[in-house]
Amino acid sequence: MDCLVNRIMCQSLNQVQPEGGVVNEIRERYVEIRNQLIDNAKKNKMMPFIAKMLLDAGIDSTYWNDVLKEYRLRNSNAKAELIAILECLGQNGICAYPIENFASLILTGADLAMFASGDIDIYVQSREYERVNIIMQGLGYFAESRSEICGDFYRKPGVEIGFNMMWIWQARENCPMETKLEENNLGVNAEIADWVIDGIEVGLGIMGGGGVVSAQMS
Repeated sequence: MDCLVNRIMCQSLNQVQPEGGVVNEIRERYVEIRNQLIDNAKKNKMMPFIAKMLLDAGIDSTYWNDVLKEYRLRNSNAKAELIAILECLGQNGICAYPIENFASLILTGADLAMFASGDIDIYVQSREYERVNIIMQGLGYFAESRSEICGDFYRKPGVEIGFNMMWIWQARENCPMETKLEENNLGVNAEIADWVIDGIEVGLGIMGGGGVVSAQMS
């Protein structure tokens, strides 16, 4: 990978605006590195982050503005699907809520375009394994993969983003969320709880019919 491309990707991911000298170098070499930059950005799911960085620098604005518009529309549609899923689960008395990147994006009020992953993670208590599957099928989703140990991955025709239903936290030993939920027997409309997810402190609301986060997401 070209050193300049690598520098652009690192700085965009860390939301660091490049210094004037770097911006000038990008402008001077942009035509040369453009295809490599776009290919690597797509491969590493970094398109919106690089788009914001280059837009702020006034580089290839038409193209990168269109990129942000596409992601904003995609994620807006995903948000609507997420609300429908959570409302339906809540109406059936199932405690569930979004976690990690998409949750933090919504709760911080950040630009919806700034999410490039292909899936959204939702925590659901493991005892709801079969009921969740029935409800998701009723909403038009099919299980692309199922696991009582890790979770189910659902897709819906016409919806670009999939949904991960997460049961347990083997990969996140520093975040024993399921243990806390079971011990506290949290209900559908529980209070906001602060959890540390991937080193980022995020206020997560337990989702439900009139849940805290669903109100913020509406």
